[in-house]
Amino acid sequence: MKLRGLVRMVFALMVLSLAASAQRKGKFEISPFAGWESSGSFPVQTVTTGGSFVPTVPNISSNIDKLRLNSSLSYGGYIDYAILEKLELEGLWAHNQTTYSQHDFTTGLYSFAFDSHVDQVEFGVLYPFRFSGFYYSEERRFEPFVAGGLGFTHESNKQGNPDRTSFAFNLGGGAKLFLAKHFGLRGDIRYMPTYANTTTGVSCDPFGNCFGVRQRNFQSRVMFTGGIIFRF
Repeated sequence: MKLRGLVRMVFALMVLSLAASAQRKGKFEISPFAGWESSGSFPVQTVTTGGSFVPTVPNISSNIDKLRLNSSLSYGGYIDYAILEKLELEGLWAHNQTTYSQHDFTTGLYSFAFDSHVDQVEFGVLYPFRFSGFYYSEERRFEPFVAGGLGFTHESNKQGNPDRTSFAFNLGGGAKLFLAKHFGLRGDIRYMPTYANTTTGVSCDPFGNCFGVRQRNFQSRVMFTGGIIFRF
C-alpha cells in the first residue's frame, strides 16, 4: 500500500475514534480544508566521482544548482482535542499534487524536472485567544489562535526519481468563527519548512580566514487554507 493511501486511512480512523470517544460536547474538532501552498526551493550540489561531476539528486544534469517544488492547490484536515481551556492538541494532514522545476545556472532559467505528490503529517498544539470581547454567546464566537507542530513530509516522486520522507515542522495561526454549537468556519496561515539536504559551503571570519561548513537546507513553503469545523 502506498504511504499516501495509508496516511489517508490512518487519518480517517483517527477521526472516527476521536468522535466515538468524545465524552463532553465541544472537546473535539474536525476541520477538513482546501487551500494553496507556495513554492519552496533548495540548492543541490555536484560531487566528484571518478574525475567527473555527478549531481547529488538523481536524474538531473550537472548544470542544475537548485530544485523548486512548485506552488499548488492543497487539501487535508485538522483534528483538535482540547486538553485545557486554552490549549489544544492538534493533528494536521495536507496533500498536494505538484511538480519540481530545476534551475540551470548557465541560463538562469527553470524547466520541468518531475512530478511529485506531497503529503505532510504533523502533530502539535494550538493556543486559542478566548477573550470575552470576541464572544457573541457561548456557542457563537470569534476565536483567533496561534499553532505549531512537528512531523514529516513524504514525497511520492515520479519519472524515476526516488521517494523522499523528511523531517518537517509548522508555525502559524488563524481564526475560527463558530456559527452554532457544533459548526463553524476556520482559516489558517502556516509556515511549513521541510528538511531538504545538507550541502557544503564556505564561511569566512573577520580576519579573512575561510573554511568549509556543512549547511542544512530547508524547503520552505507557506500554506493558506480555509475550511469548516465540526465540533463534538
